[in-house]
Amino acid sequence: MDRKLSEGKYLLNKYPRVFFEFLIFAFVGLLIETGYVFFLTGKWTVRGALGFGLPIIHIYGFGALIVVYWLGRYSKFPIFFFVISSFLMSMVELAGSYMETVFGGPRSWDYSDKPFNFEGRICLSTALGWGTLAFLFFFLMYPEIGKFIKMIPRKVLVYGSLVLTIYTILVTINKYIIN
Repeated sequence: MDRKLSEGKYLLNKYPRVFFEFLIFAFVGLLIETGYVFFLTGKWTVRGALGFGLPIIHIYGFGALIVVYWLGRYSKFPIFFFVISSFLMSMVELAGSYMETVFGGPRSWDYSDKPFNFEGRICLSTALGWGTLAFLFFFLMYPEIGKFIKMIPRKVLVYGSLVLTIYTILVTINKYIIN
């Protein structure tokens, strides 16, 4: 079989699992951030916008996929894993901040009052927080999420990801192209 064809088939086969991982990671991110803000302020507020009309914060989903599929290979080197996670998750946060500006949304965070910040978009203390969160996520939470996803029947993953992908595309078209 042609190598490119088999690689494409592999990616298509893996998509339903990765898509469900993204949704779970993004939902867990929503819960973590909402809980963290409640802990700091004592006020219950759902953080972030509902991504694609779903109860998720998509930047956490993308960040966690990077941690699992790209940084996971460095898990045997915990200090390096922490440092590179801190840096890369800060870059994801920086990109997310610029994306908000590009799509005309308000800035969701501002670290201007924190030391060692860049344009108020990222800062050292939050970078260390991202490294800690990535570390805890990869070593404690992801193994349990992986077990949970393995329990979901393959047909549910395939058809569920198909329906939710179509839904996401339609919501995105409606939000950014039609309106």
